Amino acid sequence: MSKGDSETTELDEQLEQLGKRAEERKKEREKLAKAQEVVDLQAKEKLEEEHGPEALATVKLPRFVPGLPTRVFLLRPESAVYKRYTDEVNRATDSKNAKALREAHERFGRASWIYPETKEERAAVFERFPGILNSIGHQAARLAEGVAEEEGKG
Repeated sequence: MSKGDSETTELDEQLEQLGKRAEERKKEREKLAKAQEVVDLQAKEKLEEEHGPEALATVKLPRFVPGLPTRVFLLRPESAVYKRYTDEVNRATDSKNAKALREAHERFGRASWIYPETKEERAAVFERFPGILNSIGHQAARLAEGVAEEEGKG
């Protein structure tokens, strides 16, 4: 066997080992994601019992991050909260104030967000997914307007 052949064989073995380790990590991550999904769906079940399923909406996070939920839940906003939100959006739109518009969406999202429950957990979700409040706000508006939840969001 020539030197080149042994180097190729060694590289093939390294690639095979790396592939096996990557597959093991993937399986462990999938196991963690399923365990977190069970926790999240148990929380949803509890929230549905408390508020009714028609009062909730779900935003599924785009990928699993260990230590974070797989989805967030929101509660249909009260009419006064929704009215304040639409008033703020209209004012921001009329004045072409993008910052005020973003802030209105974020306030509305925060007002509707009920799971995860703690401020620290929500901060961790927001840190990893900084646009989450826009998604939550959008779903909360749809919920307030009586529009069905989008496919793939639950």
